Amino acid sequence: MFKCPGFYCLPWHMVCDAKWDCPQGLDEVDSNWCGLKQNCTQMFKCRDANSCLHLGNVCDNKLDCILGDDESLCALHKFQCPIRCNCLALSVQCLHVHHCGQGNLEQLPLLAVSIHFSSPVFVYQVVSQLRIVEHLNLQRNDLLSLCHIFQKLLELKSLSLNNNQAEILDTSCIKNLPQLTTVLIARNNICFVAMKSFANLSNLSFVDLSNNEMKILPSHLIYNTQGRLHIDLCGNVFETIHEDAFSGLTLRAMKTSDYRLCCLVSTEMLCNATKMWHRSCQDFLSTTGLKFSCAFVFSVVFSTSLLSIGVQISTKKYKTNHGVNVLALNLNDMIFGLELLCVWLVDLMYRGTFFLTKENWLNSFPCYFMFTTVLHFCICAPGLSLCLLSWNLLQWSSNRQN
Repeated sequence: MFKCPGFYCLPWHMVCDAKWDCPQGLDEVDSNWCGLKQNCTQMFKCRDANSCLHLGNVCDNKLDCILGDDESLCALHKFQCPIRCNCLALSVQCLHVHHCGQGNLEQLPLLAVSIHFSSPVFVYQVVSQLRIVEHLNLQRNDLLSLCHIFQKLLELKSLSLNNNQAEILDTSCIKNLPQLTTVLIARNNICFVAMKSFANLSNLSFVDLSNNEMKILPSHLIYNTQGRLHIDLCGNVFETIHEDAFSGLTLRAMKTSDYRLCCLVSTEMLCNATKMWHRSCQDFLSTTGLKFSCAFVFSVVFSTSLLSIGVQISTKKYKTNHGVNVLALNLNDMIFGLELLCVWLVDLMYRGTFFLTKENWLNSFPCYFMFTTVLHFCICAPGLSLCLLSWNLLQWSSNRQN
């Protein structure tokens, strides 16, 4: 008990509780008891750093500390550690557990739970029992489903699900966890991720989805979060990327090997992907100089070749050996000019979005036309020129003999 100087006694929980219980408030102003260096010898010290309690006032189903911490750990005396797990204070670690044994984790405020190399049935059982836990590590358990099993863990701050066997993250897979800051789902077999897989995670700051098998980056991958995000998407080969995949997010850094992802975010964000000089985040032709060159060279080559063909036809020189060669060269030049025109039109068609529609372009007729044109110049045109040259030499030899 605390004795008010010259007066009556008070329970210790009434001392330094910001309320005057002694005359003149001596239970609040005495620096020996209410100072910041209060030691609370042989007593329970409240987390507010100023209040001390007699041990008889701890775990008596009555909140005596301002923050209520005198009653927060009272479930420990009822706690039964799961079989083949190690429990130390507020931490639980389980290795190679393949059966659902005894153990009760309900209502116990745990700091960390780690389960590795255990059966999925055991993992799901433990997670279903948890109510208060800050750090949850479930690596290497061959889990096939990672969704909709953490919604009750409102105090969860970090979640590690690396090295499991999950293939799908569906809509609202991980949601409504206001304290969650870190999610690690690397090295799974994830091939499909739905839009808004991560939703209403207001403090989320780091997401690791690296080394999976993702082919499609959906729209609004992470929805409704206010944190400055770091995202790791390395090791995924994306075939389709939605333009609004990171819409509404404040990204601080991204780790990826696909430069197209860096094109979706602000240039102020750190992104480790290297973009080659001839690639562009916006257009098929990356520089204004290339755009102008295509248009100018097409105009000159096509118009001069067309004019030359007209002259050859009007003067009937195309019937001579020399005329045939000139006509063949003009036709080759016109095909080359048409290829440049095709490049310019493709740039105009996909302007601003080419990096997202690369697959559409590769499967389109213009791409096929350009490929066959390049093939023509590499194989057909030299072969045709050699044939014409040989024919001219043969005729020239015949004329000399005659």
